[in-house]
Order: sequence, then structure tokens, then C-alpha cells
Amino acid sequence: MDGKEDIFVHISDIEGEYVLVEGDEVTYKVCAVPPKNLKYQAVEVVITHLAPGTKHETWSGQIINS
Repeated sequence: MDGKEDIFVHISDIEGEYVLVEGDEVTYKVCAVPPKNLKYQAVEVVITHLAPGTKHETWSGQIINS
């Protein structure tokens, strides 16, 4: 992986209170998706910086401007 291809993220793997939006900076681990292990997904996703100038929704439905 060269860091340029998209990686699947399941909503249950995002830690914290915000729903991800494009431009957020995150840390994550990558694991292969069974059974063939040909695709990858991000797990233990933590938002480290909210994208500036965007609206973020919390899991409870509140809208936060960053």
C-alpha cells in the first residue's frame, strides 16, 4: 500500500464522538479483510485534527463547526 488508495472504514471502528468528514486527519491501523485478505480496512481510527471550515456531526446528532 502506498497511502494513495482508499481504505474502507466501518463506523464501529471510529473512536471518539465525531463522524469523519473528508479532510480530517486520523491515525489508524490497517488489517486485511478475510476470507481472501486481498482488501484492507482501517481499524482503531482516531481523529487527531478536524478539517477546518467543515461541519462535523457527533454520534448524538449535534452539528459542530470547525
